[in-house]
Amino acid sequence: MHSLRWYISVGFLMVGVGPLVFFGAQRISALFTTQDLTIQQKHEPMAESLAQAVYGYLLDQTSALQSTASQIESDNDSGVARLNGASFTATHLNQELAAAHSAQPALLQLYVGNLAGRAMAAAPPAGVGVDYSDWNYVRDVLNPGRIGPKYSDVVRFQGDASVAAVVIAVPILDSSRNLVGFLAGTVNLSEVQRLSTFSRIGVNGQAVVVDRRGRVIAHPRDDWRVEAKDLSSSGIFQQSLGQETGASWYTDPDGNVPRAAGFATVPVVGWKVWVSQPVADLRSELTPLILSTVEWLLVAIVLALVLGFLGAAWITAPVDELTRAAARIAQGDFVTPVKVRERFAAKELGALAQTFSQMARQLSGAYQTLEEKVSQRTSELQAANQELARANKLKSEFLANVSHELRTPLSAIIGFSQILLDGIDGPVNEEQQQDIEQVNKSGQSLLALINQILDLSKIEAGKMELSLERVDLPALVNAVLDSISPLAQEKGLRIDTRFGPGLPAVEADATRLKQILINLLSNAVKFTERGHIEILAQSSGRMVRIAVKDTGIGISFDAQKLIFEEFVQGDGSSTRRHGGTGLGLSIVRRLVEMHGGAITVVSEPGLGSTFTFTVPAWAAGQGTVGPLQRQSLRRPNQGLPGAAILVVDDDPSVRQLISRHLEQEGWKTVQASNATDALQLARESKPILITLDIMMPDASGWWVLEKLKEDPQTAGIPVLVVTIVEDQRLVFALGASDYLGKPYDRGALIAKIHRLLPTLDGKRVLVVDDDPDARSMLAKILKEERAEVVGAASGDEAMAMIAESPPDLVLLDLMMPGMSGFEMVARLRAQPSAAAVPVMIVSAKELTAEDVLTLNGHIQRFVAKGSIEPEGLANAVRQLLGQSKTEGAAA
Repeated sequence: MHSLRWYISVGFLMVGVGPLVFFGAQRISALFTTQDLTIQQKHEPMAESLAQAVYGYLLDQTSALQSTASQIESDNDSGVARLNGASFTATHLNQELAAAHSAQPALLQLYVGNLAGRAMAAAPPAGVGVDYSDWNYVRDVLNPGRIGPKYSDVVRFQGDASVAAVVIAVPILDSSRNLVGFLAGTVNLSEVQRLSTFSRIGVNGQAVVVDRRGRVIAHPRDDWRVEAKDLSSSGIFQQSLGQETGASWYTDPDGNVPRAAGFATVPVVGWKVWVSQPVADLRSELTPLILSTVEWLLVAIVLALVLGFLGAAWITAPVDELTRAAARIAQGDFVTPVKVRERFAAKELGALAQTFSQMARQLSGAYQTLEEKVSQRTSELQAANQELARANKLKSEFLANVSHELRTPLSAIIGFSQILLDGIDGPVNEEQQQDIEQVNKSGQSLLALINQILDLSKIEAGKMELSLERVDLPALVNAVLDSISPLAQEKGLRIDTRFGPGLPAVEADATRLKQILINLLSNAVKFTERGHIEILAQSSGRMVRIAVKDTGIGISFDAQKLIFEEFVQGDGSSTRRHGGTGLGLSIVRRLVEMHGGAITVVSEPGLGSTFTFTVPAWAAGQGTVGPLQRQSLRRPNQGLPGAAILVVDDDPSVRQLISRHLEQEGWKTVQASNATDALQLARESKPILITLDIMMPDASGWWVLEKLKEDPQTAGIPVLVVTIVEDQRLVFALGASDYLGKPYDRGALIAKIHRLLPTLDGKRVLVVDDDPDARSMLAKILKEERAEVVGAASGDEAMAMIAESPPDLVLLDLMMPGMSGFEMVARLRAQPSAAAVPVMIVSAKELTAEDVLTLNGHIQRFVAKGSIEPEGLANAVRQLLGQSKTEGAAA
């Protein structure tokens, strides 16, 4: 906000300079208008003069031909009367034509034709016998109803393509004034080029002559004239069509130079003529006048600024006094009276100062009352905030409970319908299959809606957490396309991918990034009826820019402002064709922003949409095992493979400290300074335990841990994390062997079970779930794989069955009355006889960080750097290996 002095100064400036600026603008506008009229008054007459000069030249040549024709008609020896007979001889007529040809240099050729259009005599004689009957000018001149001279289109003379010419034909009559033939002469148009050269205006001016089809006859550029350049598409030619004369502004195709021109038409032949100048040359004539006007305006503006500044300072001085007084009052000074110096103050300002003083006294009394009200309102707001926090907590709990209650029957609906579709309970007819497919599809749609609402609730509650890792973008996009491509193929759509050169990996939560792409691609397929969809990715500084582009129905400008809001759709009318809840794009925006990126949309109705978002690029060398590494350390320390502990840390002092503590307790150690050596030593020496640092230069410990669990040779080795990172959400993985969310796909279920048990034939599987429908459905699916299935309705019943006869695999629901799945996992892991039984979670519950911590799995223990003490470290190792100090020494 500007000061009062600024506003008054601007006011003076506008009042003083406004009329001058208006006058200057009027003056400059008048100069341009006058020049435009001058163009019409100068260039158009010049074009008309050139057109008349060209026409005069053609008339001169026509008169010469008519004179020659008259001589031939009056000469009895020429034999014109026998021109159409077999007894005609052209000897004398050829002599006459040769004499006329030599007397008229502009004539390139002369010939006399009969009524059949054949040349009977010619000069030069080579033209004798040529049939000209197909030429328009010959047919016109031999038409008895249209006696008179006729003109051909512009032609190029044989033997010299640089010479433009026109053929003029005049009739030949016998003594009875009957038409017996014609005389035609090919006229050289080089004179037209000379006339156009004299008609140019200025240094850069042009005078151009083209025929009726827009081909160049005369032009400053010789190459255009020689090749008869086609200018029919130029602006000046198009504007001249249908008009005899006029003025035009156009862009010259020779260099794309803006020009102003006058044009005219050559009578009879219809050729177009224009005389032009570059607009820049015309405007340069106005430059001195415009500069003079601008200089006077600048002088006036400077004077107005000075006067405005002085006047504003005089007017605002009393106001500044009142402002300082108001500032004192704002700081709590209600005692100092407000005064304005009289030499600056008007009568009204003095009255205003007195009013200020009265107001200060009243404010002093009201201040204390205000403090009491503020304190009261603060207490009310605190209570309201507590109530809001409680309501938000209740909402989250409600959504979690509703999620479980909705997913449980949905699991049965989707699962049993899939069983029917797979024919496990027997074959179904085509109509029944269609009904069942619709039930299954509706169940999946309802499940997607529940997941969207839960995602949005977790984001709003701040409980959505990202597990950032290195993600290879092309591989992830291909995985997404595996699920989206069938939908696109049903509509005949093509999906293309294009990745920029040197595309880096991204730092993102792979699951959430996949969710973003699936949502954008699903929308693209839904709203595109024909065309194609394209996925583009390229590096953009520290970010990677990813775009999903379609050729669908597009989004209106007003809808683009709202589509990222919750429960808002691009078409929210009652007649909309496409379904949806309006949550997908809202969740996409939140997930992108959680990654530190942004999302935008560019769209136009009917032309498709492009959604573009950014995610951080993976920093070079961050968690990547590359060829450029520092010198590795692989130092076995007295001990045999299979009975040693592998110590992994990039800090040699830490490695030495941990090894010394362990060796004092009787264990052998092997050391590795980087991720590559750690993986190789783990496979070669098969240690009984691994201590692992997370923060290493060539690759993170999380990556090492993932590779260890992927390799069958090292998957069973216990891992003790020794690091400064205290992120327990990442350190403690699931205690169960795998996880499958409910409702689930039958194929995913079988795939996960096969991963735990290579074959189900003869395997005993225990299904623990309080829902009998869920147990029945799982049993049917597993029996199809020839597994032996037993069920338990509660955790207590399951524990009793496991104690009696341990199964090969346990499928466990987390949410059960009595003993929950969490408690059952803890009891299983506490019993030596059941600790090795693999457990797969099959539950509708959304796992939180607290749930992961409760299940306490693949990583058995966490020790932070800085708290490494000999006794504490030894105790942790004993707990993991189940050995006493003496047993470790014996090993």
